[in-house]
Amino acid sequence: MGTEVNTDLKLRESNLFANGRVVTLSDGKPILERDFIDYIPEEDDKYYTIKNGDELDEIAFNHYREEFEENNASKLWWVLADSNDIIVNPLDISDLAGKEIVIPNITRFLLVNS
Repeated sequence: MGTEVNTDLKLRESNLFANGRVVTLSDGKPILERDFIDYIPEEDDKYYTIKNGDELDEIAFNHYREEFEENNASKLWWVLADSNDIIVNPLDISDLAGKEIVIPNITRFLLVNS
């Protein structure tokens, strides 16, 4: 039996976020507003314990490079951030050393070409 694709979980090949919108604040500063992935871990997911010096893009690269082209796998760092509720500063995970995070089975996401 193959892995069932959840069509609510969408990844774009050409964009980091499936639901991203640029919003301009009253002071003229643009920000990215987006909908976060509401992810519930499943049996075929993997887990990883964060170590000092780890970065989400490197973790994504190491776990997703077989499913995606190597140069694109690291761009999926935001899937890890969303799936593990890392929203304060996903580019600095030094405070999370020792924490176990879920590595979603990326084949359950729907890949869209836009």
